[in-house]
Amino acid sequence: MDGQRAIEIASEDKLSGLHDYVLLHIMGFLRTKHAVRTSVLSKRWEHLWKSLASFKLDSSNFQNVVQFREFLSSFMSHRDGSLSLENVAFRHPGHIGGEILNSFIEYIVSRGIQKLTLDTKFEKLPPCIFSCQSLTFLKISSPSTPFKKTIIPESLGFPALKTLHLDGVIFSTSGNGYPEPFSTCQMLNTLVVEDCFVGGLYICNSMLTSLTIVDANSLDLQTHYDKIVLCTPRLSSLNTNGYLVYEISSNCNLLYLKDVKFNVTCSFRDLPRKSLVLVSWMKVLANVTTMTLSSYTIEMLNVLLFRRSTRNSLPCFSRLDLLKVNLGPNSKITSDKDVLRIVGYLLQYSPSTKVDIIRRA
Repeated sequence: MDGQRAIEIASEDKLSGLHDYVLLHIMGFLRTKHAVRTSVLSKRWEHLWKSLASFKLDSSNFQNVVQFREFLSSFMSHRDGSLSLENVAFRHPGHIGGEILNSFIEYIVSRGIQKLTLDTKFEKLPPCIFSCQSLTFLKISSPSTPFKKTIIPESLGFPALKTLHLDGVIFSTSGNGYPEPFSTCQMLNTLVVEDCFVGGLYICNSMLTSLTIVDANSLDLQTHYDKIVLCTPRLSSLNTNGYLVYEISSNCNLLYLKDVKFNVTCSFRDLPRKSLVLVSWMKVLANVTTMTLSSYTIEMLNVLLFRRSTRNSLPCFSRLDLLKVNLGPNSKITSDKDVLRIVGYLLQYSPSTKVDIIRRA
């Protein structure tokens, strides 16, 4: 036996001698199909993959969708079903088929899934996922267009869910009011809603502390603007990104609001109406202590705050200690003097606030 072969065998034995949970942790970083292939290494590895508690299933790792479906079916049937699941990610950019997707979700729910990332097109999800008692983290991304989105129920369950990220879905409605999907999520503290607005949305949750709202739809040609309504008394962090196309209001004063990142722009159509939308956001954010504005937002404010009626309708930011302005390398407004002029309009009714201008290369 040559020296190189002896080293390889010694290395193989050393790795195989590790505890199962260490090997399973390492296998969790592999593509799932490669983790399954470790079964051919030796008897030590033959059944080890069947105990995986965390894994990623991505159709891009297969030659075609047929191979992906076959692997998925085989994986579910051979994995040790008595073991609970911790973290599972599923990605397929197209329609995988309702039957196999439902079977997969029913399987992971029945195994006590804790964290799930689902990135695929679907018409609807099986009811079992909304009543899952073990799920604490859920991210759903459904690739769609502004004119065709996946619909999910207007009332969600998720009794143990702490973090929810929704991207590209909308909520069914049974009446004329706005859907109120989050009030039943009793443990929810972090919510991200991204491109989920067709009509208005009522975000009501007494436990929610962190909220991110993203709307990348710049097709704001409508004459009627729907609303986002907040009833989130414990909210401490709000991050909004995209286009200023929805009015907002709040049923509470947001007295715990500490940090706001306001990174929005608009198309500058229908400026009188856009000005009202801007004022609605500023009134909701009036109790914030730290607010960050982006280059796009400063440029938008420069146009909208040129209107005297808009400036006269702005609230007093009585608790605002620090206003940060992030100027990117392509910002159209570059001088500190212009930034302070715009910020001065925004803070005209507010007590002394520190302004920090940050330039990014």
